[in-house]
Amino acid sequence: MADNITPRGFVVGTKRADEPAEANLVVTKLWEQYLARRLVIDSFEFRDSVLREVMKAFGTLNFRDWYFNQNTSVFVNDMHKRFLVDTLNYITTGEREFELATWDSLLSKEQVPTPVDRHELNEAEAVFFGISTSSGIRDTNKDNIELPYIIYQWCNKDNGVIDLLYTAHILFGRPNKEPVETAVIVVSD
Repeated sequence: MADNITPRGFVVGTKRADEPAEANLVVTKLWEQYLARRLVIDSFEFRDSVLREVMKAFGTLNFRDWYFNQNTSVFVNDMHKRFLVDTLNYITTGEREFELATWDSLLSKEQVPTPVDRHELNEAEAVFFGISTSSGIRDTNKDNIELPYIIYQWCNKDNGVIDLLYTAHILFGRPNKEPVETAVIVVSD
């Protein structure tokens, strides 16, 4: 048994979704400390902690395999898939369709599943992973997208470290019992 389904229904690692896992309390604690302003976002120690813990939280260094493994969870529905695609868009462009606070309030494991085509790629996924949707031809240079490179791209966006941490909290952390106030993030160069 993998015990790899997070509290919101996402999957840790690359083994097929199996049994529920505990929330990642380190990621949760980092997020809570950030919200309480106990951590200085510009400090090396904060960024180092975020990067190390998020790398562990994914459970693999292969981002592509982790991403497509989400399809093995019966809890991943259309809303989960839209969040994942929105995250790919953020990593690529630095912009999201919805604020993370919105996704935080929308995503849960308890919501009624909606059918999702687990095999059809949308355009954002095809472009991100270098897969042609019309011919099925794969760009072998992108077949094994390493997590450190993805995180590097992610963190190079405006407020990328905070987006990474908040996304990790949504994916792997303990869901909030009450809505969280959205903090205005100012990062100095």
